[in-house]
Amino acid sequence: MFSLTDQFSISFMSKHLGVTKSGYYYWLKNKPKRDRDKRNFNELCELVRKTWLDSNKRHGFRRVYIDLTHRGFEVTMCSIKVAMKSINIQGLQPRKHKKAKTSNVIQRQDLINRNFNSLVPTTKLVGDITYLPLS
Repeated sequence: MFSLTDQFSISFMSKHLGVTKSGYYYWLKNKPKRDRDKRNFNELCELVRKTWLDSNKRHGFRRVYIDLTHRGFEVTMCSIKVAMKSINIQGLQPRKHKKAKTSNVIQRQDLINRNFNSLVPTTKLVGDITYLPLS
């Protein structure tokens, strides 16, 4: 409608396009705001991408939000989430720790005969390393 205002009247176009005149004028009045919001969103996307790349592609939207607010930017967590989704980036998810399989463990001799108490500190130090994958 905006590009055809020199050829047709607003009343004619609103009647044939099924748009109210007040709706068109509301859209026209808020066009600069929409353009500004779009420009701000693009700047936010670049800022989010830079912060995400600075974290070696690890941080999710919560950590990116914390980083940006600590640097003094006034953003919402929802806007960060929307920006990350629109540029197709996401943080790394923590993985479950897998315990090493200990099926072929050789039984060793008990050198302290299950007596873990000592009279002098640090004379009996014991530990279990069966969870470490050594092969």
